[in-house]
Amino acid sequence: HVVYAVRDARDLDPADGSVDAVVLATPLERTRHAAYFAAYQKIELRPAEALRKGGLGADQIAFIVFAHGDDESDMEFPGKFSPATLTIDGRTLAPAAIDRGGPSPSTYPLSTRGRSRFVATITYRFDLAGIAGAAQARARLAFTDATGKSFDLPVDLAAYR
Repeated sequence: HVVYAVRDARDLDPADGSVDAVVLATPLERTRHAAYFAAYQKIELRPAEALRKGGLGADQIAFIVFAHGDDESDMEFPGKFSPATLTIDGRTLAPAAIDRGGPSPSTYPLSTRGRSRFVATITYRFDLAGIAGAAQARARLAFTDATGKSFDLPVDLAAYR
């Protein structure tokens, strides 16, 4: 479920900051991903185990930010992301958890400068329990990336399962 994506993720446009994309993860999507990954590895996975491995329970969602470092040696960028906030119906939520994934080497084939970068994911998990109708609400995800660029992204939660 793509919430935000740069025009061309194969390029490094400084105007995009350090974010390539933001996706919304739901319990159903994460459970399906865990089951698919297990099947791909030829591992039998029962439904309850797929749900557990998905990492999101009922009333929880996550936003996974796909990001890159400032140059070919920047491995510190995941720690420079601010905590996110999710605003729903006038209520602003802090993340229940933040997972700043470790950097991995990657290449941006269309970039005309510094094609080699480290990439990582920053995952913000939110607990929506206690917010009536949250699954049908319009929300806003806000955070600041490693370059200082602010993001304020609209999210129509009714569009996702």
